[in-house]
Amino acid sequence: MTDNPQQKMRYGSDRLPDVPVILETDDLAERERLDAILSSTEVGCGSVDVSLQDPGPTVRAHVEFWPLGAGAHAFSYHGTGMRLTQTARHVRLGPPDQVSFAVHERGWGRSRGFGQERELGRGDLLMTDLTGEHDYQRVGDGGTRSVGFDLGTFGLGVDHIQLAGRTFLANPLLGLLREHVSYVVNHAERLSTSPAAAAVGAATADLARAFLLAAQGGAAHRQAMHDTLPARITRYIRAHLTDPDLTPARIATHHNISVRHLHAIWSAAMDSSLEQWIMAERLAGARDALTSGRPIAAIAHEWGFADSSHFTRRFRQAFGMPPRDWRTGS
Repeated sequence: MTDNPQQKMRYGSDRLPDVPVILETDDLAERERLDAILSSTEVGCGSVDVSLQDPGPTVRAHVEFWPLGAGAHAFSYHGTGMRLTQTARHVRLGPPDQVSFAVHERGWGRSRGFGQERELGRGDLLMTDLTGEHDYQRVGDGGTRSVGFDLGTFGLGVDHIQLAGRTFLANPLLGLLREHVSYVVNHAERLSTSPAAAAVGAATADLARAFLLAAQGGAAHRQAMHDTLPARITRYIRAHLTDPDLTPARIATHHNISVRHLHAIWSAAMDSSLEQWIMAERLAGARDALTSGRPIAAIAHEWGFADSSHFTRRFRQAFGMPPRDWRTGS
């Protein structure tokens, strides 16, 4: 076995690591790769049956584990096709009290859990209750990235987790959670090693908890929707930034609130007014688009400006030069 101390901890630890861990099988002798993959999988998935699609000498994997404060972590596996199965036998042995949300990436996939079976495509989000039976399969080279949480982080029972799993695809916060998890897992290394790691983990746990509560109905659902309203408003605006008719009235109507309530929510959450924030985001998007070489008038129209003169005036106010000069200088 390798003398890398991080890998020793990975293979021999009976708890989650509190430092980053990376496994790259290309750095190992062929005879060591299979054991390394099986051991590393336990770090992010608990005790499960693991079968590799091609367990021969070409087997490969790149595995990463990044802590995100207390009770939260990011985990990724990319490599040979595989199947992970947690059976009733594993459950009786005492699996980790954890829940994970994973983004399926390259390769055809299938998951079974919460009494349901799903086919998975690129970008699909899946939820796994590590305290119960589940099965995940990916055919061909590919991978998944996930965030995992200790159940104690949520202060909820397994029955809450089970209900959220059974109604997973109907959850009104699914899109918001998928986007947030995708961002976190795709930037896990940078986030984990930054001073904000614990804050990122806590924010992600708060959103995951809201997702679980939104499935419960009644007062829990209403509270979850209330707590995530600023994030849902921001997500809606980002999705419609290029619409010329993106007005406070339209945003408020979509979220079933008054314009006055919208401004109050926004002011409490952000340092700038709603209109200022929308303008800044549009200008930033248009500035990035200037590198494409397309006509400035077309870019202005694409980003919701009434005409190129309005765009030029706003651009100069924000960046100290007109779009044409910025393009030339860049």
